[in-house]
Amino acid sequence: MGYYFGTIFTIEFLHSYYKNRLCSGLTLKPTEECQRVLQQHRMFFKETPRGGLVVGELKKEGDSLKPSVKIKEDTSFVFRVLLDNPFFWNITDVDLQKVRPSTVFLFENTDTSSIDASGTITIHRGRLSEPVRVSDKLVRYSLEGLDVATLFVYDRKERVVFGTIVKPEEDALTVDMTGHPEGLYRIKAYSSSGAMLKDDKVFVTSSATEPTPFGFVVVRFTPSILSDDRAEYTFRVEFSSREINWTYRINLKNSGGLHPIDVSKLKIVRAPVRFSKRVSGTGAERLVEFTSESPIELKEEPYRDIKLVEQEGDREEVIIKNLPNPDIHRLEKDERGLKSIIYLTIK
Repeated sequence: MGYYFGTIFTIEFLHSYYKNRLCSGLTLKPTEECQRVLQQHRMFFKETPRGGLVVGELKKEGDSLKPSVKIKEDTSFVFRVLLDNPFFWNITDVDLQKVRPSTVFLFENTDTSSIDASGTITIHRGRLSEPVRVSDKLVRYSLEGLDVATLFVYDRKERVVFGTIVKPEEDALTVDMTGHPEGLYRIKAYSSSGAMLKDDKVFVTSSATEPTPFGFVVVRFTPSILSDDRAEYTFRVEFSSREINWTYRINLKNSGGLHPIDVSKLKIVRAPVRFSKRVSGTGAERLVEFTSESPIELKEEPYRDIKLVEQEGDREEVIIKNLPNPDIHRLEKDERGLKSIIYLTIK
């Protein structure tokens, strides 16, 4: 019986912000528990520009190649997504109010969509999940203000890991998860009458000294995967770019030239949405603000057709040929959320 090595599955990061459509600034890394699972299955992980791939030992069965160690039902391979680009939060569709050092976002291939003809399964498309609290092996669980009688910890399959009776006067409890595998757990607290008072998710890590990750990608295998003749499978993590309102704040400095700009005729054209105009100031210095009437998707590559013109009837005189996109380093935040102000001066 011959043995070979081949790609078992790949993980790709995709993003609509970047010019090349690939999500830079992110690093994929197996968790310690995942590394052990890979070794048990005679596999190893390799990072790639798109994300990463898992290579494994294969054996020939008839005309097909199969992993030499069979992958059991619901085996999970969990990878951390570490954030290198601090501005990624600003260009990704994540609620910044929910981002805390002790929370992460999860991406799991738990949807029921079938594998397409190319062997692609989409882990996540569109908005990210709600953040999940992260803890080391000692999970500190607050019960303040609750008349809790019983607390249960469940694993991914909703099996009870353990349950405990909580004294009414206790406001907090430390749940020792030592000996349990790294991963996502659910903690539920009940009253003496059996009513559920609290329901939380927590991701238990193997080490409290690891840097707080951006999130996790959980690739879960079922009997249907790798049971046919496919050579490999691709799991795609797709991030949505943030949509925000753009404002062009244009300072007009008119020193009395031969062709002074007529503010009443200024317009933004060729934009993906309509812009409303507001003019302030008089005389030699005036301020003109154009604000998008609906949010526009942030992109690294400029919208090349957005122009500032003087328009009268069918005649257009171009003032600025290509208006710039927002700079993610200069996004601003107010009570209504994230916004972009692009400052320009025309003399």
